[in-house]
Amino acid sequence: MIGGGYEDVYSNPIVNEVIMPLQHTITVGALLVNGIILSLIFRKHGKEVGTYRYLLCCFAINDISYTILHYATFPVPETFPNIFIIRGHGPTFSTFWLSVYMGNYATGFPLLVSHFVYRAMALKWPYIIDHFFKLLPIALSVTFLCAATWFTSTYVFMKQDPESTAYMQPIFNGAVYSPVIHSPQRGPHYVGCVYWTDGTFRGGRIKNFIALFLLFIVMFIAYVIIIICFVFIVRFMR
Repeated sequence: MIGGGYEDVYSNPIVNEVIMPLQHTITVGALLVNGIILSLIFRKHGKEVGTYRYLLCCFAINDISYTILHYATFPVPETFPNIFIIRGHGPTFSTFWLSVYMGNYATGFPLLVSHFVYRAMALKWPYIIDHFFKLLPIALSVTFLCAATWFTSTYVFMKQDPESTAYMQPIFNGAVYSPVIHSPQRGPHYVGCVYWTDGTFRGGRIKNFIALFLLFIVMFIAYVIIIICFVFIVRFMR
């Protein structure tokens, strides 16, 4: 154990000694910055940015929740040929809280999209901006939908089953090289995807492909909307 309920993650002890001070520093820094943003918004300074303060407030609160979840779970993703796995190495390492973390991670995409949509609307339809708070429930509904999608992807479709566990067993036993420490005792706390069981493009596991699709579709739609808004903003400014 590193201390504070955190496990040794990497086989190199120097790396373990370095990442934890970074983890503490980044966490404190993120909480301070977002706390300052919220304090400025709730004071008179928030009125100076108009309805944009609603988005900033949502973004700051979401980032605080993400920071706390990341600090508590300390997830470490790993990729191997044909396999993706992730596990929490913090004080809270259950698959449920890891799935909650993944759901919270997904909320960043629609909130970021909302910022780009707001900027595009401010240029094209500035009169709507004064009533933007009325559209906020839609943005928040989409945000919670994305969170539910990634939570379901992780907790349901990435959950280990006898077939995937047998395929991952050499990793958990330490027979496959990895800079991350593995053991049979840690194995049950992993979630992940095994895409093929009989060589590439043979024996595909639909369950894990659904998990991958749910992760991908959220990111794909978000980036498409961001690119569209970016192109619109650039053309409008020209």
